Amino acid sequence: MKFKTKLLFLLLGIFFGLECRKHNDIRVTQLPPITQEGKNTFGFKVNNEIWVPYFNCTASSGRPCHEIFVGVVRIINQPFWEVYIGAHVKYKDNSIASFSLNTLLNTGITSMGDKTDSFRLEFVKPASLIYNEFPSISTDKNVTISRFDTLNRIISGTFRATLYNNTLKDSLKITEGRFDFKF
Repeated sequence: MKFKTKLLFLLLGIFFGLECRKHNDIRVTQLPPITQEGKNTFGFKVNNEIWVPYFNCTASSGRPCHEIFVGVVRIINQPFWEVYIGAHVKYKDNSIASFSLNTLLNTGITSMGDKTDSFRLEFVKPASLIYNEFPSISTDKNVTISRFDTLNRIISGTFRATLYNNTLKDSLKITEGRFDFKF
């Protein structure tokens, strides 16, 4: 019995390790297509470079790769749903970049369409350089929910924004953003 259990854990470890390694060896050369079917896809361009999440995991970690997190939650006694999408990239030098798209505090969504005023975007470069939007100067922002299906639990949409690092007096452009998730 112990041998079968050990063999099962060994095979699962190899499977998960190969899945992560297989994913990390793929060089991303294009964004995922814009879909509305719950295909669990995400990507955008940052300053014209393709950014698709992946996180270098190991078979010994015993956990999924944690490259993306999606939370869509109905707030009790409220007419809206809160949304949080977080994506990560772990580079070969072990530095990490992350992106988040989430509804503002005490707000949410109830339908499809333009949701520019309902969402906050943030991009964190390696070394914790935080870029976000500054309402006084942000004019290039758009978040559109193209499918919000609570029955089939699918949320899809597109986004773009110019984000700023106030300390460095620097900015970056997020363009061609798209997501399609089951929640």
